[in-house]
Amino acid sequence: YPVVTLSEKPEAQETINSFFTTDKAQVLAEFSDENKNAEFKYAYSNKSYGEFKKNERTVTMEKGRVDEKFVNFLKSDYNYLYGNVYGNTEVTAYSFSSETGKQLTINDVMADIDGYKEYAKNFICAALEKKQTNGEFSLYSDYAETVSAKIIEDGNWYFTEGGLTVVINPDEVVFYTYGPQIFEMPYSEINNYLAAEYTK
Repeated sequence: YPVVTLSEKPEAQETINSFFTTDKAQVLAEFSDENKNAEFKYAYSNKSYGEFKKNERTVTMEKGRVDEKFVNFLKSDYNYLYGNVYGNTEVTAYSFSSETGKQLTINDVMADIDGYKEYAKNFICAALEKKQTNGEFSLYSDYAETVSAKIIEDGNWYFTEGGLTVVINPDEVVFYTYGPQIFEMPYSEINNYLAAEYTK
């Protein structure tokens, strides 16, 4: 888990680190609960699927944009439980103000939310449709509506050095075994929608 150092903004530093300390404690508590049920097996744990696997969970944190404006991280949480055929990875994005430590919403960083929504939906749907055309997967029939909802859902977006990234988690637009779908929109394309202080 990250430990954030903002020497000129100690209150913001404390707020952000306290958030991650709490999040880590919750993850460890869930690990403990899962271990109590380690012997539980579904029907999949038979010979046709090979030997029964032990429970597995891995949480990793990836740094995004960290500067005088933002502190951004992406949490990937992989779970394999109780003899299921496949594991699953859920991704959660976190964006904080470096000034205050406040967790930012999409409305905090956008000056033109409607323009952003239209651009982001078109950008992500086009990328998904290209993957489908290339034979990578088949999209769910309601993928466009799901994308419209996810692009403004806090926990699904964060800033990187290159732009604003949106995460579509497993089983939201394609079957979950294909994993999270992650899309970065460059600053050159989204600066017009961002609040002036957050452009790059």
